[in-house]
Amino acid sequence: MKKLTFLLLVVVIGAVVLGVWGLRKTANTAEAAVETTQQTKVAVERANTIDGATNPELIPDSVAYSLLFDLIAKRETEKEKRRIKAYIKEVGLSGADVDVLIASAKDFRERTSALDTQAASINIRTRTNPPPVLTQSQVSQLRQLETQRNLIVESVAAILRNRLSGSGSEKLRRHVNERVKRKTKIFSNETGGSQ
Repeated sequence: MKKLTFLLLVVVIGAVVLGVWGLRKTANTAEAAVETTQQTKVAVERANTIDGATNPELIPDSVAYSLLFDLIAKRETEKEKRRIKAYIKEVGLSGADVDVLIASAKDFRERTSALDTQAASINIRTRTNPPPVLTQSQVSQLRQLETQRNLIVESVAAILRNRLSGSGSEKLRRHVNERVKRKTKIFSNETGGSQ
């Protein structure tokens, strides 16, 4: 009887140990699966990202100039306007070149505001939690708007370079390449567009 009780006790303890070990193994497997999923997500995000800090040459001029023009043109108050003029002077521009850059940025904003409004309306309609996938029609519309916006920024940038002084044009080009592009990241979504 003692042997049978002892055997039964050993079997019960063994079952408990195996059960705990199995639960730990299952928990470790689940944690590993979650970690692998997160690592895969990070890897995909990195693969779909252009980081200007490491590859500034991969950031298109149209993106960099668009960011610069938006930064400058969106200043409304006197305090904001003084700050943006100080920023432009840090770029190395002075005198008439400052005014030319500000006027070009305002021109860009005026010419792109309708496009930006259209793009925002498409994005607002698709903002839910979780966000739905854009339809082919919406993707097509956004790409057309992006193409139109890029044509405008390229036109405004070309006119700007011609209107700036020789040294002003060179200083602005250097600033865009060495500072704006290096602080820019472009994220591509699954539909192939950029965000």
